[in-house]
Amino acid sequence: MISLKRVIALLVIGAALSSIGGCAFLRGSATGSSFVTSDMWHLRLPGTDAPGQNAVGYRSPYGYEEYDRSTANGRTEAISFYARRPGIALEISPERLESLTRRWNFNGHDARLSWAQEPGRRIIGTSIAYRLYRRQGPGSALAVACVAFIRTWAVAGDDPYLRPTRAYFGYHCRLPGQALSAATALDYLRGIKVTSSSVPDFYIGQTVPHDPAALARASGTDDAVWGIRGFPLDRFRHYPIGGAVIGGGAD
Repeated sequence: MISLKRVIALLVIGAALSSIGGCAFLRGSATGSSFVTSDMWHLRLPGTDAPGQNAVGYRSPYGYEEYDRSTANGRTEAISFYARRPGIALEISPERLESLTRRWNFNGHDARLSWAQEPGRRIIGTSIAYRLYRRQGPGSALAVACVAFIRTWAVAGDDPYLRPTRAYFGYHCRLPGQALSAATALDYLRGIKVTSSSVPDFYIGQTVPHDPAALARASGTDDAVWGIRGFPLDRFRHYPIGGAVIGGGAD
């Protein structure tokens, strides 16, 4: 049963969102990033059995984002999104996989990405889209084999654009000199799990934990070859139910 406190919070959030107008990126007044504890750990990358010191969660009135990384079988980074309902959807889609992949510090800057497949590949029977590529670092003659991936699901049926409310995206690269076949890549992607752990509640008057070290870990300001530029990405968009769509924006 939904608590009275949560009902009041949803009503206040809805009223605040309705007054925002055409704001594209919705940041809450009570937001913060902190290292993830086991009770709020959602994104499980292959080879990890507990949230390590690199898992970072971002809380806002509009949703929850979680960043994590792994060095099992190479290197992997991913970020997951959970939109709070009602009236909130995610501005994210497989069509943006290439530009989203470029946002990772490892794939940005002066790195050269050579895409090995046409866009639009999906794992049969799943909502996971993927694309193989090779990443060559600046000043290096050696390229590493990688796969970019994105999954979106739980479409908001009352959203005029039918956008998802759950998503994750990221990349996985093998060690230098190791091959990455399509079959191996798909096996790895099938191993990514999103658990049903409880998303941290938001309520009026809440003090949201915020740790600058956690924000630095997820954004890469403490290590330029890890993290994603602009964390938190705030892909959450408000849509007035039965009205015009508000939100949208570039990657």
